[in-house]
Amino acid sequence: MLKIDNCADGLFVVCGADAVTAPGDVITVNCVGTTSTQTSTPYAAAPMTADAGMVGLSFIYVPPVPQSFVQQLGGGTLAISYSVRSGNGGATRTSRVTQLTVEGTSVPSDNASTLQVVGQRSSLSSFTNRVDADAPGRPVVQVLTALLIPSSPSVAATQTSATWAYSDGTSVTGTYFYDVRPDMALTVSVTKVSGVKPVVLARNPLARSAKRNCIIDDIGMAHTWDKTSAERNQLVYPGVASACGRESDMLLIQTSKVVKVLDSATPLSLDGTADVVAAASTENSYMLLSSSGRVNEYGASDFVTTDAASVTSVFSIATTLALSALRTPAGSLTSFDEAGKLVTTPTGSSMHTVAALPSQDAFVAVYDNGTVTGWGNNSYGAIVPLHLGPVTAVTSSLYGFAAIQATGTVLAWGLANGATIVPANTQNAIFIAGALASYAALMPDGSVVTWGSLAQPATAPRNVINLVAADRLFAALQRDGRVVVWGSTITAADTTPSSWSDVVALQSCGEVIYAVSKSGDVHYCSSRNTNDAPPDGLLPQLQQRLTLVK
Repeated sequence: MLKIDNCADGLFVVCGADAVTAPGDVITVNCVGTTSTQTSTPYAAAPMTADAGMVGLSFIYVPPVPQSFVQQLGGGTLAISYSVRSGNGGATRTSRVTQLTVEGTSVPSDNASTLQVVGQRSSLSSFTNRVDADAPGRPVVQVLTALLIPSSPSVAATQTSATWAYSDGTSVTGTYFYDVRPDMALTVSVTKVSGVKPVVLARNPLARSAKRNCIIDDIGMAHTWDKTSAERNQLVYPGVASACGRESDMLLIQTSKVVKVLDSATPLSLDGTADVVAAASTENSYMLLSSSGRVNEYGASDFVTTDAASVTSVFSIATTLALSALRTPAGSLTSFDEAGKLVTTPTGSSMHTVAALPSQDAFVAVYDNGTVTGWGNNSYGAIVPLHLGPVTAVTSSLYGFAAIQATGTVLAWGLANGATIVPANTQNAIFIAGALASYAALMPDGSVVTWGSLAQPATAPRNVINLVAADRLFAALQRDGRVVVWGSTITAADTTPSSWSDVVALQSCGEVIYAVSKSGDVHYCSSRNTNDAPPDGLLPQLQQRLTLVK
């Protein structure tokens, strides 16, 4: 096993005692590396001409192979040999080939690499809509990973381990990260490679209910509009930290931790509730989390006393259509139905996070050792396949779940609708996104493999560095700043997505995909109601203030 850290001064090649027989012999080192993605990378070493002092030596060091070359091969292999061409015009002799396995994760060979986060921040709103089964809402918990992108376009981007740190100081280091706090800024950094600047992802600014969409800009202004009306009924509220919606109304959590309710047909006692730091919703209920770690539930009309109130030290809440799951910092998990009654929940500690399938009644939970367990509606993925091994990442679609196993094999389960039949060419996928009854997998070479009910892309994405999903759309950001969108028919957009350029970030909410350009312009497209997209005049107003990525 070749350790990259041991090659700080380069990798030296030692020739045998009989390598040089006379001054003028020319020694050439032959190196061929194979990266973890099976890409062949040769190294052209400069030949070395032997002098008289080298003749008869029991060993000879030739100029080293640089560490920068070895770094590219982390997780791959390196084949080394050398040849000696006689200086007097004689034959060339070649050594046997030595095959080395290179430890670690591959990284680019230059210090001008940039860091790219793959995926999108989790949704502030866990709203789901039973009436329209094709508009399920996005998963409460999104999984993220990171790529290192070299400055040279000829060098491939590589997946890397990163440190993921929330603004409250909590952090995790790993290749994959579950975003359980979308209300906080998230800093992503790489420490093993010098010269790579951290990326700061702003809190997710998007939320929705059955009636209203909401964008919270970077100064705390909540811009909302009625997507059920052609007039849009735009409303603006200052001092808003996050938002959450359900079937009948939407609530705003202000920076003062006081709740403001929009669109409710009757007055609700939760309007004006203080000390609220987070919220989640089922179809007809809100779960409000206080700074003390307690949870209060509000039903279809008003406050209801439920078993959830007995749980203390709650860290985060996830919900499906009719289930909620409360997680503590220690990793314990408690789940309730919409009536607030305790339901059968996986037991155990060291819970890593919870990934939720928001439109149907199923959860899966991923533990620190990579095992997965499920509960809820068996038809929609609650029964985890017995042959599912330890996983590195899990995502969900409307009808089930998909996971990247530690072996590199992708497995999908849930309702038998075609999305559970995984193409063989997804082996070693580095990221998966789910939409409707479909999945898209990002491969190490930057290509994307899709399967399921949604249409395939008209033009295959290439050199992809980010992949996100809306309810019925996928969007892939290419290294050249172009975006490929596919899935259902696009019914509304500011401009054709194929014309978007210099894009640096993608984010979705419901049916809408947003793209942010390097200049700060915000583009959008939607696959549903044309009113689902921002009203004319709202997006230009936000172009210099809306921040999806800092």
